[in-house]
Amino acid sequence: MPTHADFADSIPDILGRYGYWPNGDPQPVTGGTLNWNFKVDSDGGPFFVRRYRDDLETPRIRGEHDLVRWAADRGVPIPLPEETPDGQTIVAMAEGRWAIFPWIEGEVRARGSLTPAQACTLGALHGFTQSVLAEHPESRTATMSMTWDKDQSLGYLGRIARAASEAGA
Repeated sequence: MPTHADFADSIPDILGRYGYWPNGDPQPVTGGTLNWNFKVDSDGGPFFVRRYRDDLETPRIRGEHDLVRWAADRGVPIPLPEETPDGQTIVAMAEGRWAIFPWIEGEVRARGSLTPAQACTLGALHGFTQSVLAEHPESRTATMSMTWDKDQSLGYLGRIARAASEAGA
């Protein structure tokens, strides 16, 4: 399985396709499970650089970018993918597909640490986002294409429950 280190050396070339140059080394953004993500400071500001997983088809990535723009046009506060000088949001190079987004400062909050007011604000944003997405022209015909193995998932949950119990969680 590839790691962030396998892709970090490509980032100067990726940023260059968008007209930027990095200032310093890319910092892996961990926690994602599907793609390889980095924070990169550049002469154009900080960026979130994503190297998409190999099994994600380019039309699906373009569709994601189109949907993000559509939602942003309707008031959902979401970072838009940057465009190359020739208007592309996806760069295909270094044997992969890449995109960059403006870096958004924030924090990951531990479960149970939100105040009631923060939880209310988050819930309102979630509700607003869902109401906007429900109006998307393809929403009514959208189908779930993910599959999973129930027995395998139950096995993983059992391991997690045992580890949590042993850790006193």
